[in-house]
Amino acid sequence: VSRWDRLKGFPPLLDAFVRLKQFLRDDPGSLTERHRRCLELVRLVLAGPDPDSIADDPEGKGVLDELCARYRALDAEMQEDVALLTLPMASRKQNALMVNALQRCSTVVVQNSLQEGFGLTATEAMWKRVCVLGTRACGLRHQVRSGIDGVLVHDPTDPDEIGRRLNDLLEDVPKRDHMARNAQRHVHDEFLIFTQIWRWLRELSGCVGATPRPVRPEGQARA
Repeated sequence: VSRWDRLKGFPPLLDAFVRLKQFLRDDPGSLTERHRRCLELVRLVLAGPDPDSIADDPEGKGVLDELCARYRALDAEMQEDVALLTLPMASRKQNALMVNALQRCSTVVVQNSLQEGFGLTATEAMWKRVCVLGTRACGLRHQVRSGIDGVLVHDPTDPDEIGRRLNDLLEDVPKRDHMARNAQRHVHDEFLIFTQIWRWLRELSGCVGATPRPVRPEGQARA
């Protein structure tokens, strides 16, 4: 779930999902029954706001059109496993409810950003105890401790690496669930408003309690 932005890494994620499905087609005999069934059932949802409703995002429609063209180039069977959703923005409440539903019903939430200021959609998924696959973009690597709270890929433009990481998360359910629980606790400890207030109070307390520095009169020469 992101704005339709080239920095969000939608195309490599779509390519990674195709390769994940291709792995199932090419070598089904090497998979356990449960893993094989999981790869058969897994779906990819790429969701973002209706670009016509975002006045300050002129590139959004172009990015969405490019993704739609990539989708139409997929074979019919693969198209059945991919959904491109434009979420209406007329009601902020309804939009938030739809995003919440997508996050909560997901097995893995992927934030494949090439650049990211913070990445609130990753925080939301972590708080809802959903495993996150992210990148080493600034905002994401400050939230997700790779291997503890989720998994970070080194190269968000490499579909092979993204596909491998996705496959690992889908295969190892206990590890995925363990990281999701860690993620929720990490958000609780570090990113809720109460922690931010406590940090501000600590900072302000330090400033008030510090010994005031003497003010040098204007024009006085330095020693």
